[in-house]
Amino acid sequence: MSMKTITVGKTSYKVEPFTPKEAIPFGLKVAKILGPTLAGVVDKGTLEERLTNVINRVGNIDESAVESLMNMAYSRVYTPENECLDNEASFNAWFKDHRDELFECGFKAIMALATDFLPAGLKSLTPA
Repeated sequence: MSMKTITVGKTSYKVEPFTPKEAIPFGLKVAKILGPTLAGVVDKGTLEERLTNVINRVGNIDESAVESLMNMAYSRVYTPENECLDNEASFNAWFKDHRDELFECGFKAIMALATDFLPAGLKSLTPA
């Protein structure tokens, strides 16, 4: 599979996709952690009611589980200088100068990695 590109602000990062075998535990983790929260998007009701459902469910997310997902995703992310963010020194050096990109990059990387193996009907629910 070819590298994907995610853009955060003016920075373009490359994301190395998982192999199908690697995608299984990652996909299951994403579904377990983020699925209940994202279910609020497809609940019935007005847009305001659905957004309220999502916001109320965010409080139930286990921070350590999300941290684990972000670390798994960051192990596949490369800076514009082709530096992999899989080790602490590279990660800290990069985000020391790009602090405002830290969380957005992590979440976009998770979604980029997770969408590879989603059924076609669910791909429309993910951000572009």
